Amino acid sequence: MQLLVDIGNSRIKWAFAARGEFVAEGQEDREADGGLQSLLESSHSPDVIRIANVGGTDAGVRLGGVLGAHFGSVPVFARSAASGAGVRNGYTDPGQLGVDRWLAICAAVARYGSPLCVVDAGTATTIDVVGPDGEHRGGLILPGIQLMQAALWRNTGDLARLSAGGPDERPSSSAAAVPAGVVLGRDTAAGIRHGALQATAALVRAAVDCLPGGPMPDGGSRLLVLTGGAATQLATLLVPETRPREAQRPQWRLAHRPRLVLEGLALDPPCFQVMS
Repeated sequence: MQLLVDIGNSRIKWAFAARGEFVAEGQEDREADGGLQSLLESSHSPDVIRIANVGGTDAGVRLGGVLGAHFGSVPVFARSAASGAGVRNGYTDPGQLGVDRWLAICAAVARYGSPLCVVDAGTATTIDVVGPDGEHRGGLILPGIQLMQAALWRNTGDLARLSAGGPDERPSSSAAAVPAGVVLGRDTAAGIRHGALQATAALVRAAVDCLPGGPMPDGGSRLLVLTGGAATQLATLLVPETRPREAQRPQWRLAHRPRLVLEGLALDPPCFQVMS
């Protein structure tokens, strides 16, 4: 049995997997009291522990030590590879590609084939494009939707005051759609929130438009795969059927895979290198 752990900037996600199927899973905020108590109290006993860590060296060392001591198995830390799962890493230095992005790309291609676009909407939003030949063509990194909003609240005076202090204090927020398909805020909080969302969605659409058009080998169309904590929120602006002007664009479809990084960790043979 595998224990798969994804240490992100905001959350730690985990799952136990047997024969390619997740049998138990959970997640915790990085700052939550009690840490991973539900994980440590699990009745499952893994013989392999795989960890993807983008939350910093200290967090990885600390959690790896706890898990190794508790389960009696030395954790393996994943590192991006030059190739794996039918994907060729497009970075000049493959090791510089964040391991969470690499695992998500590999998991998406292993499940759906290519071409496709993978978007991880978390603390940061990452966008990666894979061509029909499995070549990772590169990607983009931008502040996540919440981080965009927080930057305005932290670094401006009037915007923070007029939006009632932050994203959790928006009882009067309102917005209206206009014919161009843009949602305009009708108070400051709504303007900030919808600005961050729509800026992200517009860049994602542009990235999907980079994919080759026409039918895919499985009979479908170009594919956008979403993961991350803000994926559901972002998806409301990306489902083509909800946008009348989308008919003017080459057709594409959307898949939401909330455990995509863990799915990448679970692949056998592994798609990653082991950190020394």
